[in-house]
Parts: sequence; C-alpha cells; structure tokens
Amino acid sequence: MSTFDQLREQLNGARRDIDRQRQVALLAREAVRRAELALAESARTDSPRGKTERARLEEALKTARINSDAANSVLSRLNAVEQGLLKQFTPVTDPRSGLQNLTDTDPILLLPLRLETRFKTDAAGQPQLWVRVYPDSCLVDTFEESLTDQEVTNGRRFWGAVWRAGGDEARERAAWRDLVAAHGSGRSSWIVRTYVPFNPGDKPNRENETDILLIIIAPGPLPAAAATYWLAIWKGTGDAGVVDPAVQQAAYNALKVSVGDAQAADIAQNFQPFNLSDTPVAGRTRADVQVKAAVLQLTAPEDMTTRRSSWSSAPHVDLLPDRFVFIGYGDTGDPLVQLGNPVLTPLIAGPDPNAPPAQQLKPVDDTLQIPDDMAWMYDFDRAVEVGMGLRVNLTPALARGGFRRVIVLGVRLSDSSRAATENFSRLLEHHLRSRTGLEIIPQGTPTNNTEKGGSGYSFRDDPDATFDLFFRNSLQYTLESDPLKRKDGEWLARLLGLGHDLVQQIPNAGGTDQVEARAMQIALWPGTLGYMMK
Repeated sequence: MSTFDQLREQLNGARRDIDRQRQVALLAREAVRRAELALAESARTDSPRGKTERARLEEALKTARINSDAANSVLSRLNAVEQGLLKQFTPVTDPRSGLQNLTDTDPILLLPLRLETRFKTDAAGQPQLWVRVYPDSCLVDTFEESLTDQEVTNGRRFWGAVWRAGGDEARERAAWRDLVAAHGSGRSSWIVRTYVPFNPGDKPNRENETDILLIIIAPGPLPAAAATYWLAIWKGTGDAGVVDPAVQQAAYNALKVSVGDAQAADIAQNFQPFNLSDTPVAGRTRADVQVKAAVLQLTAPEDMTTRRSSWSSAPHVDLLPDRFVFIGYGDTGDPLVQLGNPVLTPLIAGPDPNAPPAQQLKPVDDTLQIPDDMAWMYDFDRAVEVGMGLRVNLTPALARGGFRRVIVLGVRLSDSSRAATENFSRLLEHHLRSRTGLEIIPQGTPTNNTEKGGSGYSFRDDPDATFDLFFRNSLQYTLESDPLKRKDGEWLARLLGLGHDLVQQIPNAGGTDQVEARAMQIALWPGTLGYMMK
C-alpha cells in the first residue's frame, strides 16, 4: 500500500472515530441539560424529602458534567489527531496533480454547488473576481441519530396500535398515518427501525373483526398471570366503565397467589394494557366476544438515551472536495485557473441550538452575533480561509471583458473508493430517514410552479404510499441480468455502488424511465444514427 493510501486510510479512520464521539458528546451534553432542568424544578420544593431529592439531583448533575467534560476531552483529542493527519495529507490535495493517485476504474460523482461572484478591486488597485462557494442542500446533513422524547412516546403508541391491529392492514395503516402526521414518512421509518419490539413473534393475530386484543407494554417479559389478571378486569367492567369490585378483588387475589404480593402490586399499578378502555362493537357484549392479552416488550423511555427536542445540533457538510479549483474562460486564450485553500471538514452550515451562549447565533445590541463555525457564510475573508471562497486576480483584459463561463469543481481525494461509497450511502440514508425525505423523481415531473399548474414538490407526505416501503419493506424491483429489464432503482444502485437494501426503500425506485428510454433508443436507432452510420 502506498504512503498516499496509508495516510488516507488513517484519515478516514480518524473521521469515523470523530463522528461516533460527536454523538457521544451530544448525548452527554443533553444529559447535563436534563439534570440542570430537574434540579431547577426540585428547587421549588421545601419539604425534607425535597431536600433529599435535591441532594441526589445535585450529585447526578455533577456526574453528568464530569461525563460531558470527559466526552468533550476525547473529542478534542480526536480532532487534534485528525488535524495532524490532514496537515500531512494537504500537500497532495491539489486535484490537478492528485488525480494520478486514483485508479482509472473509480468513477467520479459530481454533485451541485451554488456560486456567487463579484468583481472587486483590492487596496493595491488589483482587479479581482471574488467567488463564494455554497454547498447544495443535497450535501447538507441535518440527520439526528438519537430519538427525542416525543418520538419515543409516539413510537410506543404506534407499536401498541400495530399489535392491537392483530394483522388487520387497515388498522396498521391508520397507526402509520398517525405516526407520519407527527414526524413525516422518512423520520417515522427511522423511529420504527430504531425503536423495535424485543418479541415480535408474540404479536397476536385478530381472528375475527369483533376480537378485542389487550396490549400490555413492558420492558421485558411478564408472567402469564398478568394477562389472566387484566382479562378478568376487562371482562368484569360494566357498561359505565367501572370494574365490579368483587371481580377485581378476586382477580387480584389470584394474581398474588400466582406471583406474590410485590409483583402483583407492580403489575396492577404499572402494567395496565394501554387500551383497557376498548369496548365491544355495537351489538356485542363483553361476555360474547373473544378477548386476548399480549405483552409488547419495548425499552422503557427512562432506560433510553433521548433528546428533548428534534433539533439539537448544527447542520453540517462532510463530503465536499478537499480543495476547490476555479476555472474561468475568457473570450480568447487559455482559461484562468486558481486553487483554493483546503476545505474545512466538517463544514457547519447552520446554528447549533446547544452551543455555549458566546457561540450562539443571536442579536446583541444592534448587531448579530455570528458563531465562529458559521462565520464563513457571512465573512468573505473567513470563507477564503476555510476553502469556500476564492480571490482571483484578473488581467486588465479579463477585468474589462469578464468571462464567458466559470467553473468551480474539486475531488475528494481523502476518501478511498470504499470510504466514499460508504459516506455517500450514509448521506443518502440520512436524507431518506429525515422529515424532508428522498426520492427518485420520475421523468416528466414539473420542476417549477406556473400559471397552468404547480411543481411536483409537496411538503405533505402520502403515508399510504410509504406504508409498504418503510413498514412492510416491500421490494420495488428484483435484480435483472438483462439491462433492458432493470428498473430505475437497480440502475441507480449499480451506477453509484449503493446497496440495494437502501435503494429499495427510496420512493419510485421501481420506476421504468430507464427501460422506456432504452426501448425508444432501440426503436429509433435504425432510422437515425444507425442509418447514418451505414
């Protein structure tokens, strides 16, 4: 392995470690904030018990701060390692010469950028073209891996509703619609993939439309006596929703005999079916319907590391080129070429809601306080420093005549082909699992709003369209050896080296635009280019 490859692998490994540690530091910081809020809440209590509780919370806050400081210390150390490796790697990041380190079999995927240009003159009178580079939204990663408190709550409701559906698709779709309404299809798919039952094999089946399925949500298995107890309670409930005291006492006595006093009290107090209030359909009574009870095992919210809000970290860009190159074409002569500074990675593309007060984006007196991480978006000197801006010196002729065309592009040499594929796949999955989502746009979709109609874009999700994709994991295409039969998703996966398990879940991956285009090309070939070649 060459020195270039070894250094690149070390840099890839350091960045992976930083990504993992950044998540650890985020959750540790969230734990500190939770402890601070809990302590502030307890300060309102003056009882002796409140004082004991405050002492416990103060100790918990102290521990949380120690853990947060330790996590930040590790993150700082990893950042220092990465900066050292990057310093060694920077001399080979000029794409004009660095491309020779790549193999001819590695394709290069070009992603869009947004450019802003201004003609300027510096203090010495030198005419210049100032070029700002902004990443397109497809490169900005806003995904948050950990779930929020509300996402966990809604996830519990969703799984409870799915189990209560007992295999009835209409009821399952209704549960999915409720979840999508709260979080969007993409984020909902992440919730149901992350927060899953431990015992999917215990999910009950609804044999008749009139069946009642009582679902007990618990962090682990419960004795069979728990189901027996709650079945008796449900059957002993009258039309007014009140349990017959004699039935309740008899059921509780039987539960104590079966599991003991302590566990019986725990089951009666903490593990009531979430849908105990379900009633029989019209025309049926509790005595003549079939009722079952099942235990849905889900991690308890208090045992999960969650966030308080859906936005807890700054959006960032991880997959920009190592350096940008400006190419300007005038009316005559060779193009003007200039290399930019190394691009900062990761590049922060928005405010961080959990940053210290001195690093928050906020008004201060009559000015706007700009965090250092975001300064490149507002300060051109800072943009040049971090590789997102270029000052291009111009000849008098170019200053007068300008350019016919300007291009800014680069190559991410610091990623091996394997790392590049993994990183790009992760970015696409993050978009797919976010609220905004990701899809393959069919040919003919209008891109603009006009007087005659709107574009194909909509803020609203269609939960029925994503139910099969994200919850049922239905396949949109099967792999084909014949290129003329391959669906759009298979072409996309093959051309970009993506996993089919990811592409299968991108909406419209089962499209036939490529099949139809190739069929049309074959049909037209004899009368067009084929005829001309003869």
